[in-house]
Amino acid sequence: MARSVSFLVALALMLVAVAVPALAQEVATEAPVQEYLLSSPDLVTEYIFPNNVDLKFNPGEIVELVFSMKNVGIHPITVDGMSATLYYTQDARYAIQNYSAVRANLVLQPRDDRALSYRFMPHPMLEVGDYGLYAQVYYHDWENKNYTTVYFNQTIDLVEAPSTFDSEVVMRGAIAVVIAVVVSAIVWKLTTAPSTDKKRRGRASASAKGSGDDWLAGTAADTKKSR
Repeated sequence: MARSVSFLVALALMLVAVAVPALAQEVATEAPVQEYLLSSPDLVTEYIFPNNVDLKFNPGEIVELVFSMKNVGIHPITVDGMSATLYYTQDARYAIQNYSAVRANLVLQPRDDRALSYRFMPHPMLEVGDYGLYAQVYYHDWENKNYTTVYFNQTIDLVEAPSTFDSEVVMRGAIAVVIAVVVSAIVWKLTTAPSTDKKRRGRASASAKGSGDDWLAGTAADTKKSR
């Protein structure tokens, strides 16, 4: 009987020795996770597409996005970088293009504002149509807390670039016609000028011969009368 009790006590101690570390590990994993804020109220942003104010972009052409940031807080803010993503409007979780992240390493003092330029290019093989685009900036505050502000998230329109073939053909054709007209006018002037002068000279000579004695008619010097 004493042996049975001792065995049960030993078994219970073994179970406790195994359960206590597992319980401690579980408690450790349930410790509060550091809070991560998406955006800071101390940073105010604005944006503009200087060359695409209508949000119409051409596949394969570089797009410039200019955005400004103003620190309205009382502590410095360090801007780490920026990036952008093109996605399907039907499902924002599916990214079509993740554009390169650009490092900034810019410090904004309180009441300070700065503007940065971010450039990206929609893939030239993308089909025309509506797409979603969001751009974000990464930064941290004086306590080294990280933030992310999405300063643009709208639908854009990819459109075909206007073809320059037709305009070039028309321009070349117009130039060719002008050159042909000018050359034809010069050739015509050179070839017709001598014959016109000869005709004028012939008419003047005939007029002189025909009317040379007419003014003597009815006088004693009229040779026709004497005849």
